[in-house]
Amino acid sequence: MAMLNNFFDDLRGYREGLLAQGFWALQIYRFGHFRYSFTNKAIRIIRGIVIHGLSVIGDDCMIRQGVTIGNRHVDKPLEAPILGSRVNVGAGAKILGKIVIGDDVDIGANAVVIKDVPTNHIAVGVPAVNKPRPYGG
Repeated sequence: MAMLNNFFDDLRGYREGLLAQGFWALQIYRFGHFRYSFTNKAIRIIRGIVIHGLSVIGDDCMIRQGVTIGNRHVDKPLEAPILGSRVNVGAGAKILGKIVIGDDVDIGANAVVIKDVPTNHIAVGVPAVNKPRPYGG
């Protein structure tokens, strides 16, 4: 219902009505935001995975159930992690704050990662400790 109300409120704001490009750009934005919110909620319910909307996740990452990728401080709500490519995140892991996880990183199950993890490292423990991969990646 709110989407329909927004549609008509937006329409009243444009003299050109349905022909206004700005009107349609706003509708596409609103739909995208709605779709993102719905998809995010569905993933949380089905898989127990929470991903901050501003997080960046590289290619070929494996994120298991119960993982949280989010902000660390209430007063810094826009800070979110950046994950490189081929990051393997174990079940229940928490990746928190404005940190960078390098490429080819393994994060252990239930690890709490609050510091940057360099490429080709393993992060395990609470809080996570970074160690070079023993097999070189």
